Amino acid sequence: MAGMMGRTMLAPLLVLNLIMYIVVVGFASWNLNHFINGQTNYPGVAGNGATFYFLVFAILAGVVGAASKLAGIHHVRSWRGDTLADSAASALIAWAITALAFGLACEEIHIGGHRGCWRPSSSSSHSRSSSTCSCSTRGSSATTSSRRRRRRRMAEDTRRTMQQARRATSPRPGSEGASE
Repeated sequence: MAGMMGRTMLAPLLVLNLIMYIVVVGFASWNLNHFINGQTNYPGVAGNGATFYFLVFAILAGVVGAASKLAGIHHVRSWRGDTLADSAASALIAWAITALAFGLACEEIHIGGHRGCWRPSSSSSHSRSSSTCSCSTRGSSATTSSRRRRRRRMAEDTRRTMQQARRATSPRPGSEGASE
């Protein structure tokens, strides 16, 4: 009875996961098509240094994940030990590729920018193309220096705001009772 309950609950989850992988493949394919054609002014089509790699690995993860879910559905139908090993192995590979695509998505978010604001130096573009699987790469010197400038500007704005707030709340000598 317990085995049957697991089977009946597993099948809808596998079908739902299969549909989600198909949606990922469809959206990433559409986005990659517009990215390759140079039509990055559409909503949803980004354009920094990690976008292309992310889209390729998202499509790969979607296709391998969909195949893995089909193997899982086959296992639920037959419910044998040899199909369990096959579906578990394909699920592990699909999970690894999906984790890689997730890492590239994190890298795309980390790089930031909008429609090509990332300007790599020659050494960083070479290291980027040779290590697309690295999820912990910090980015190029251009992004690091722009990040520093952005932090410096934010600190200056915060300091300026604090000074203005202090001036507004502190009484000035000789201005007691007078309004500004």
